[in-house]
Formats: sequence, structure tokens, C-alpha cells
Amino acid sequence: MPGTISFDGLASGLNITEIVDKLMEVESRPKILKEAEKTRYENQLEAWRELNTKLLTLREKARELWRASTWNTLTATSSDSTVLTATTSSSASPGTYTLQVTQLAQQHMIASEAFSSTSDTVGTGNLVITVNGASTTISLDGTQTLSDLANSINTQTDVDVTASIVNDGTGYRLVLTSDNSGAGYAISLQRDSGVTIFDDPSLGQSNGAPTPAYYDELQAAQDASIQFGSGADPMTVTSSTNTVTGVIEGVTLNLLSAAPGTNVTLTISRDSSGMEEKIQEFVDAYNDAWEFIQQQTAYDEETETRGVLMGDLTITTIKTRLQSIIGDSVDTGGTYTTLRSIGITMEDDGTLEFDSSDFSTAVQTDSESVEAIFRATDGISEQLSDYLWDLTKPYGTIDSREDALDTVIERLEERISEMEERLEERRESLLEQFYRMEATISSFNNQSASLSNAISGLNKNWK
Repeated sequence: MPGTISFDGLASGLNITEIVDKLMEVESRPKILKEAEKTRYENQLEAWRELNTKLLTLREKARELWRASTWNTLTATSSDSTVLTATTSSSASPGTYTLQVTQLAQQHMIASEAFSSTSDTVGTGNLVITVNGASTTISLDGTQTLSDLANSINTQTDVDVTASIVNDGTGYRLVLTSDNSGAGYAISLQRDSGVTIFDDPSLGQSNGAPTPAYYDELQAAQDASIQFGSGADPMTVTSSTNTVTGVIEGVTLNLLSAAPGTNVTLTISRDSSGMEEKIQEFVDAYNDAWEFIQQQTAYDEETETRGVLMGDLTITTIKTRLQSIIGDSVDTGGTYTTLRSIGITMEDDGTLEFDSSDFSTAVQTDSESVEAIFRATDGISEQLSDYLWDLTKPYGTIDSREDALDTVIERLEERISEMEERLEERRESLLEQFYRMEATISSFNNQSASLSNAISGLNKNWK
């Protein structure tokens, strides 16, 4: 009995706990069946949740094949990559261009006369440096050295010019370099007469007024020049830099060397490798979802076990619809209309196989119809995306199945809990009955022993 201390079989010799356990095993069978039923529904719920995740992934891969950016991947090929190369953006279009790089853009570079030491002073007065309309004034009081002047120029922020000191073997020369290439970024100097740097009239270049500033032009300020076309009247385009944008829409030209008279062919074409990667990801996602469905609906004859979703009408419908969409023909208006025709074939087990070679050939032959298979209205991407959304959206097909299973599981849990309470009450009742029986037998045994002792005493008295 609950709340009492008992010892099995002291009076009867029976193992009461074992007997009750065996009886409870029999009475627990309905609960065990309910628990197995609950496990089966939990496995179904888990399978639907996993399938939902896989179908969401498949939907995203299908949507990627619908996006224009997937199909606008182009590659630029130069016939002479030592002269120029190019990169493309999504706004580029396929085409072939003939170009000549007649001149590269250069930064202006000038040098002063030579000094015997970097500690030589550079005069008194103002030195004005102008680049592209912006000017800065360096004031000298007669104590500044060549090194001081270079440092002063490099600390100013008004003009884009950099100073350095170079020893050319004859002495130390101040070299000024424009920070930007192009003819519009030439360096212009003005100096007071007391500024002794840039005052050697034997140097080849001079400018500035009223006092000329003399220097050697180490490198001219120069725009890049490109000739388009190979006919009698080619078009000439100039650029202040060797990275040229805006000439061919969506294409950036990278000029590497000047080659007047040498025609370079630039070909902008579809880059099937980027598309192939997206196609393979789509095929992999489809196969992952399909193989999972097959596992959950299969019957193993050797083990005589069935998939947790075997016989489920909803998943059977999903299988049928997926195969229908994949095998569908799309009105592309071109050479290719089916996935099979561009190298995506369905195997006997329902999975997809992707032949990148066939796909690449299709892209080069008729890229517009290949793209339309996925991107046309009612194309493969739109059909799959819409159908998979109906399955996976909140309150959609799978969500409804999951809610129904959750409800069934909750009811089973309540039923199992009730059964457990009744079984516990039954166990306590059985134990109480057996303990009462034990107590009764013990009482009878005590009475029998007393009676035997009394009879034994009487017998002794009669002797």
C-alpha cells in the first residue's frame, strides 16, 4: 500500500512486485500502441519539415534562374592582352570591336636642376604650383633646403602633386609628379626671382610669368588615345586615364600599352560558365528534394519497412507535379524549348542529369531561347516558383499538413497522459490488493501458530 513499508512474499512466498509488473505489462499495451502511433506521426511531421526546407532551397535556385543577372553574364576576350583587356557589367551586350591603342595616358613629371646636396638651400620668395586650375603657394625665407621644399610640397593639400628627390648621377634633383594622368593635369610653375630652384635657363622647358621657371620635362602630361574601327574613317576617343569607361556600354577598357597601327579585336560574348554554375545548383537542389521524397515514400522489401510518408496522397501529388513541370515544353520562339534540349535530362530514377557541354553549345547557338526556357512567362522558373510557393508559404499545403499533424500529436499526448494516470492508479490498486492478501495470510499464519501452541500445551497436560 502507498505510504507503508512492505516486504514481498513474507507470508505467501509470492514475488508481488514481479507479479504486478507482469500484469501491468498486459494492461499497458494500449498505451504502448498509442506511443507508437505518436512516434509515427512525429516522424511524419519531421519529414514534412525537412521536405519544406529542401523545397524552399529548390525554389530559390529556380528564382535565381529567373533573374536577368544570371543570364547577363558576359566575358570580354582581347586578341592581344598585352595591349588591352576589358571587363563587363550587366549592362553590356554581346559584340565584336576593332581597336587601336595609339597612345597611353601619362602623368606629368618634371625635374629641377641638380644640387650637390639635399641640404642646399633653394632661395627666397614664393613658388606657385598649379595643376588643373588649383594652386598652392610655397613660401621660402632662404633657410629651406631641397629636402625641406620636398616636404612642404608633400604636406600641402591644395593641388594633386607629389615631390621626390632623385640622384641622377650629376646631383640631387627635385622631381614633381602630377597625381593624375591626362593632358589636363599638367604641372605649371611660377616663381619669384629670388627662388633659385627652377632658375637654370639651360633646362629645356620653362613657363611662368613674370619670372620663368625652368625644368626638364621627364614625362609629358598626356591623354590616352584609342582608335575605333579599321575603315577609312575610324573614330578616335581620348581619356585622361588608361581605364576607359562609357565608350562601350557596360564595358571597361584597361589600356596596357600603346601599339599604333596594330588592330586589337575585342569580343564580348555570353559567359556560359557562370550560367552553368547556377544550372548545376538548380539540378543539385532538385535531386536533393526528389531523393528525399523517394526515401520517405519507398518500401524496403528486405527489411519490410516503409517510408514514413508512403501512401500519402499529398506527396504523391507533389511528385507528379514536379515531374510535369520539369518535362514541360516552353514557347520560347526559338531553337530550344525544353530542359532536355539544353542538356538537362531526367534519369530513370527521376533525378536530373546536367550535361554542361550540351548546355554551352545551346547558349552559343541560341542564347535567347535557352534563357526563355527559364525566364519566359510560364517558363520553368515561374512554374516551379509559383508551385513551390503554394506548397511552402505560411498556411500553404505543407504548413496545413504540419498543423494537422501537430493537432493529432497533441491529442495523442493527452490520451497517453490520461492512460498513464489510469495505469498508475491500477498499479497502486493491484499492489494494495496483494498487500492486503499478504496481511490476511500473515494473520492466518499467526492464528495457526497460536492454535498449534495451545494444542501442544494441552497434550503435555494430559500426559
